Amino acid sequence: MEESFTDQVYKVCKEDRRYPFEAYMFVSNALEYAAYGDKPRHGSGAELLVAGILEYAISEFGAMAWSVFDQWGTRTSDDFGDIVYNLVNRGIWRKTEEGSREDFSGILDFKSAFSDEIDSIYE
Repeated sequence: MEESFTDQVYKVCKEDRRYPFEAYMFVSNALEYAAYGDKPRHGSGAELLVAGILEYAISEFGAMAWSVFDQWGTRTSDDFGDIVYNLVNRGIWRKTEEGSREDFSGILDFKSAFSDEIDSIYE
């Protein structure tokens, strides 16, 4: 019997305890959101996913998005790169030949991004 995605993620969380299960599930949902959202996107896979994470977080958590990410320990795009590559390294997700963990490095500081996005909503 094949393990479910959820069971596989639980194993990843046991191996790398930096990020909670909820952060991994959020990234999975954000990937789907980024892939099927209504906004056309351009850029690398990592850039598209980070943009999707930002937008999805705001749609899910609103003004509390930074608080949720801070609690999860996911403060920068580098943290999400670690989550993505934990899933890749376990064989749960696949990457393109040209994709690498470093693609996520320095793309976004979520605290600043959430602040800017929330401010623009209330202007």
